[in-house]
Formats: sequence, structure tokens, C-alpha cells
Amino acid sequence: MQKEKQLHISVKTFKGLEEELAKEIRELGGSHIEVGNRVVHTRGDLGFIYKLTYNLRTALRVLFSWKKVFANDTEELYQALNKLPWTEILSVKQSFRIDVIGTSECFPHTQFARQRAKDAIVDHFRDQVGDRPNVDVINPEIALQVYVFKNEVSILLDASGFSLHKRSYRKGRHPAPLNEVLAAGIVKMVNWNELGTLIDPMCGSGTLLIEAAWNSFNIPPQVLNTQFAFMNWPNFDPHLWSKIQQVSMDKMKDIYGNFFGFDMNKKAVESARINIREAKVNEEVPVIPKNFFQLTAEDNRGVLVFNPPYDERLEQNDPDFYASIGDRLKQEFQGYEAWVFTGNLEAAKHIGLRPSRRISLQNGDIDCKLFKFELYAGSKKHRNE
Repeated sequence: MQKEKQLHISVKTFKGLEEELAKEIRELGGSHIEVGNRVVHTRGDLGFIYKLTYNLRTALRVLFSWKKVFANDTEELYQALNKLPWTEILSVKQSFRIDVIGTSECFPHTQFARQRAKDAIVDHFRDQVGDRPNVDVINPEIALQVYVFKNEVSILLDASGFSLHKRSYRKGRHPAPLNEVLAAGIVKMVNWNELGTLIDPMCGSGTLLIEAAWNSFNIPPQVLNTQFAFMNWPNFDPHLWSKIQQVSMDKMKDIYGNFFGFDMNKKAVESARINIREAKVNEEVPVIPKNFFQLTAEDNRGVLVFNPPYDERLEQNDPDFYASIGDRLKQEFQGYEAWVFTGNLEAAKHIGLRPSRRISLQNGDIDCKLFKFELYAGSKKHRNE
């Protein structure tokens, strides 16, 4: 690995967020961008990997391609991997994790392929230096992915070693919090202009509010994390890393909009307040214990963005619940935009408003949609807090 070398970089994300991720990469100076299924490919040097890892909001993992081999079965995979120069990227004193992604006729079982890949690395070190690195599946110093496509096998290094949705502000407990990367993607799609009011009326653990605030203030999404797998790479450049952090922090800005969070569940309110405090935006993002169906608008315009509880989160699969949401939006939030993210697609039909946009997303294995409703201006009322 050389700092100046243009590396092939793969950035993973959720299905439906690929275009938003590609925009982010372009804004950070990315080139040769190719959008795939749950992945965006680009090129850059070592510093660009640091920059992407620290600044991308809609990325789950940043990886770069190290080597590629061909194998028709797990035995050929073992032989091909065993011959690679593993000491270029891994020390015998370091721990590592290796994951196999994808299946094919050549490799129908990822677990067995992963085991043989691990054996190939361990045996290589035993043969070359008489000792072996340890495997750590929880907190490895070097994180590897083996991506399988037919008989083509790509070995990639994971820049962070953990999923980048882990922003380290989530301390408050909540039964089913929204994934931070998914929340950040929703915020990007909402494209709030930072001049009005942004409200999450069913804020739960506060994830949408935090991601909206961090995005608006341009706070780097990894600002609270201090350890990344690339720090264990042989060519880690601490001075370059420090410079990239400083440049990113210098781009933080002030805004003129307002944020408000509400939830009828007092435990959720407390959880959101804890998380917002950990995210260091508690002065900008108040959270108030109040039922959405008692809220009224205080401004002439603004944006509501929320994730109504559904499925295992709440037992609110009742179509009447969604019909009531639509009624409240029509009656009390004229002049606003409302963005509703839900995995309960059947019940969402009962909102009773015609969406101007429908965006397909996926939350784990749940097919979801983000609906945009334009609530035309009329008489306004003030929020009774």
C-alpha cells in the first residue's frame, strides 16, 4: 500500500441510498464514481480513504481492494489466498477478522469459505514466520472482507473495522432505534433549507434529529469515534489523518433554523435527551414530552420528518393510526412539508394524502418507503406547549 497510489475504493450503504452516497463522495472530491447495488465505487489515495471514513454520513463501510484471485472451489480458494503477501497488510502480532460476502456455484456456503480463508492466512504466517495472528471477530485490529462473484474473489480492507452507523452518541435505551446511516440518508433526501423549523413529532431515541442537526452544522459523523482500523495499517500516516480531521472540523458552520422533537412516551423523551446530549447538540435540539395528535404548527412553514412506530416497535399497525396522522397533518400543519418513513406500507395508504414523492428504502430486511406530502398553506395556529 502506497499513500500516493490511486486505490479502488468500495463504499457500502443501504439499498435506496446509493445516489445520496454518490453525491456525498463527489462533494468530497471523489472521481471515477460508479453506482451499484448497495455500493458506490470510486478511486483515491490513502488520505481520501481517511476523508471518506470520517465524513460520509450515508456510508456503512469504506473498503479498498487489495488483491484479486480466482478459484473454483474452497480448496483452490485456500491455495490462492495462502500465496498472497499477507505481511504487507497484517502483522503476526495483530488480530484480524475476515468475512465472506456473497455466494456462487463455486462457493455456496459462506461459513465454510470463511473458515478456509482464515486457515489460508493463519497457515501462511505459520509457514513464513513460525507464528500466527489471532482472530478477533468483535474488535479486530485488521478487518478483511472476501467478496465472491462466480469464481472471482476480491480481498478488501475495511477502513474503520466497524459499521459506520455507530456514531457513539447512542447511550439512551430504546427498543428499536432507527439506524443512524438510514436516518442520515432520509435527512439528505428531505433537503431541509435550514431557514425554517424542522420537527420530528415521534422522535423516539432522537436519531433523525441528531443526524439532521449534525448535517446542518456540518459536524463530521465520526467526530466522537477515535479508533479506526486504518490506524493499524502498516502505512498509516498520523500527520495526514490529523490534518484531515482538522480540515473537516474547520468546515463546521452556524445555521439559522430551529429543531424540535416530541414524543408521547416519557422514556423515549429521556432516551432522546441523553443521546442529543452525547451528540453535543442539546442546546439546539429541545425534546418535549407531547403527543403528536396534540401538536399544532407555530411557523408559517417548516418540515416534519418522522418514523411512525411500526411492526415490532409498537403494535401500531392499525390503519386508523395512520389515518389520524393524515388528519392531523391536514388540519394543523398547512404550509409545511411532511416526510413520513415507514415499513408498514399497507397502513400508510390510509394517511389519506397524495404523496408528491415515494422513495423506496430498506431497513434491514424490511421494505420501507419515504413519502413526501406537501401541505398547502392556509390558516395557522400556534403550538400550545
